[in-house]
Amino acid sequence: MGRLTTAVAALACAGAFAMLASGCGERREPTGATVPIAYPVTVQGANEVPLEIARAPQRVLPVSATAAALVDALGLRALVPGAPASGRLRAFPMGAIRATAADLVVGSQSNDFNALQAAAVTANVPLLILADSSIRDLEHSILELGLAIGAPLQARTLVAALNAKRAEVKARLKGLAPVTVFVDTGYFIPVVGSGFAGEVLREAGGENIAAAAEASPFPIKDLLTADPTIYLATAASGTTLADLRKTRRVRNLAAIREGRFATIPLALLQPGPDFGKAIDQLSLILHPAP
Repeated sequence: MGRLTTAVAALACAGAFAMLASGCGERREPTGATVPIAYPVTVQGANEVPLEIARAPQRVLPVSATAAALVDALGLRALVPGAPASGRLRAFPMGAIRATAADLVVGSQSNDFNALQAAAVTANVPLLILADSSIRDLEHSILELGLAIGAPLQARTLVAALNAKRAEVKARLKGLAPVTVFVDTGYFIPVVGSGFAGEVLREAGGENIAAAAEASPFPIKDLLTADPTIYLATAASGTTLADLRKTRRVRNLAAIREGRFATIPLALLQPGPDFGKAIDQLSLILHPAP
């Protein structure tokens, strides 16, 4: 297959508008180019507790990478206190919630829920927890966040674009068998589980050989037995093809011998507004053109 290389970059999602079914909560569906929202509105987060938002938030604190990326993708970074005019919008420090006036705190399942809830209660600020452990959950969260912060039309446009990209990849991969893959995050510790990262790999046409493994160094004997078609390494791992070819235990792995190796940003497998493009990029790595 030859050596695989990639220069994968995170890109902003864009696409044609399509009306999608909404998730839980009380809402009025957008019907035009602008969407006046009649507050209060009720949304539901990952903790499955309905949250009533009395008025349009003017100051929003996203306290996870997922929340910050979604607020930015919906075009509302101006609601985040101290947000730069350009560049990446970073998560707001959870420890600063009490000292920052805000109308809404937005976290995700990566946060320590008890600590985040305690901080929000102390600051007397409503808390919305975004579910992001699966593609379906993330899309639902985009719609709920859009309603909560006054951007339901933008949210539906984003979800429509994500699904359009997924459909495009699915059509391109039609008839192709999945390829086995190992994703090394460093020291042979693999990406595991069947959650969000697993779904992204599957939709990109991959079969993760370590899906059922523990988040600890993968046994080399099992790696040799599985003999993955492609070996991926996350950029932060520092793992290179040259290093693997010098490692006696794995240098005879077919993917290593034949250069079926690529380095990817770990962000490609993490929840965010660009996962449609991540699936697309990964599919080109796993199924390169002849």
